[in-house]
Amino acid sequence: MRALKTEGENVETQDIQFTDKGKAYPFGISVFDNSQINHLYHDQPLELKFQ
Repeated sequence: MRALKTEGENVETQDIQFTDKGKAYPFGISVFDNSQINHLYHDQPLELKFQ
C-alpha cells in the first residue's frame, strides 16, 4: 500500500498527491500482453474518487 502523499525530490511533478479526498482524480489504463497486437485500452478517462 502506498502513502496518499509521498515525499522526495521533485515529488510534486513526478507523482500524484492525494491531498484532497473530495476531489476526483482522472487516470488512464492500458493492458499489454507482449503479443504486439490486440492491446486493450480504455478510450475515456476513468476517475478515482475516495468514499
